[in-house]
Amino acid sequence: MAEAFIPVAQDQFSCPVCLDLLKDPVAIPCGHSYCKVCINDCWDQEDEKGVYSCPQCRDTFTPRPILRRNNMLAEVVEKLKTEVQAASPAHCYAGPGDVECDFCTGRKHKAVKSCLICLTSFCETHLKPHLELPALKNHTLLEASSQLKEKICSQHDKLMEIYCRTDQTCICSLCMLDNHKGHDAVSLSAEITEKQRELKEEQLKSQQRIQEKQKKVQELKQAVNMIKSRAQTAVEDNFCYLTLDPNTTHHYLHLSEKNRVVTYNVRQSYSDHPERFDSYIQVLCKESVCGRCYWEVEWSGVGGVYISVSYKEIKRKGAGRKCGFGRNSQSWTLCCSSSFSLSITMTLKLSSEFHHPPE
Repeated sequence: MAEAFIPVAQDQFSCPVCLDLLKDPVAIPCGHSYCKVCINDCWDQEDEKGVYSCPQCRDTFTPRPILRRNNMLAEVVEKLKTEVQAASPAHCYAGPGDVECDFCTGRKHKAVKSCLICLTSFCETHLKPHLELPALKNHTLLEASSQLKEKICSQHDKLMEIYCRTDQTCICSLCMLDNHKGHDAVSLSAEITEKQRELKEEQLKSQQRIQEKQKKVQELKQAVNMIKSRAQTAVEDNFCYLTLDPNTTHHYLHLSEKNRVVTYNVRQSYSDHPERFDSYIQVLCKESVCGRCYWEVEWSGVGGVYISVSYKEIKRKGAGRKCGFGRNSQSWTLCCSSSFSLSITMTLKLSSEFHHPPE
């Protein structure tokens, strides 16, 4: 028994969710068909509501319908897949970027060849006369192109297959006997090959330059890291913690963490000592320093803090200027707060009044 052939469109057997040919097709109560995986994914998102709907017609179902495979539809889809895969690409319709057949009406097929004599492009069906009729067999055919007129010499109506290096333009064979006689010329294909070679060389050179720059950047990074490492090592080699002297600590200052932290606090029950500040709320370090150095100090609080450098000979007793840091020629102080910092140097005198600290 002969089979009847009924042409169908591929989109008739496409899933409305994934837009691809149906895979493991199932029909739901409203009659629409979906891939089993696609409709299950849709309904999984509706589990909380307990009401399930068709993505196309929006019909609702309660409870969730049981899905059964549509075997007949699955066979039709498989046959359609086989036919689509077996179809020659030359019979495909023209898409974006394709050259269309000039003889097709309605939806145009993709062109496979273009004729330089007819200045027309043909699909495989409409190309047959050029392959079979003696009068058309001598026409020049080339790969389908949408720029046929640009390949034809406007003066001689011949294909431009030569490149004139003297004038840097494409010409035909008759141009060589006329305006371009005696010029440096090569075949167009040879010039294309040469330009491609030059482009490849330039790309290689550019890549090499990029690699050289990247190498230099890496070397600079390594040099910077080495300098940082050396600087850190130099700091660590000469780094030491300073400890605060309990004998100089004012009664309202509290020392902690092995005498490395001082806190402004309630009055402490320190014993009297000749080295203790009794008026200015200050404290000295035990260690003495000389030469070039710097300090790192961490502080916190609302009222701010005074960080000072002083000679050991600074006075300790009384409220006079000779006892306060930054108020005499024996000291310098930096006033720090959360909103500003102020260096008090107006009383610091670099003169013979200074006495070098004992070695």
